[in-house]
Amino acid sequence: MNRITFPASLRYVGSNAYVDTTNIVEVCISDLDSWCRIHFASCEANPLYFGATLFLNGDEVSGTVIIPDDVERISPSLFEGCSKVSEIVSGKGVKYICNRAFCGCAALSKISLSLGLKEIQCEAFCDCLSLRHLEIPVS
Repeated sequence: MNRITFPASLRYVGSNAYVDTTNIVEVCISDLDSWCRIHFASCEANPLYFGATLFLNGDEVSGTVIIPDDVERISPSLFEGCSKVSEIVSGKGVKYICNRAFCGCAALSKISLSLGLKEIQCEAFCDCLSLRHLEIPVS
């Protein structure tokens, strides 16, 4: 298996779900908003942590990513390694950014976070080598 498709209905993936499955190279989704609503219990629950690339309707996820307003938690490794994402705009409801959420987003240059943000966990933005602008409103 080298490709996995996540249905828009999926809401939870348990810890270590993809340990020892480093052969997955593509994660395919049809709805970016639904992807943002998945709760990955750990980094190891997300195949992107192991180097897979995220594709939306057949194209690698790129450009500006807007997190929906009803998302409270950006899950671990949610956009890890999405090297063509250049900007993140956080929805109004985001309170938590989990481990490695945007790690390795090499083209990411701008992040606009929402009022009400409570926690940014370890390595949330590690290896974001192009990051020049991080906006965190005063709560």
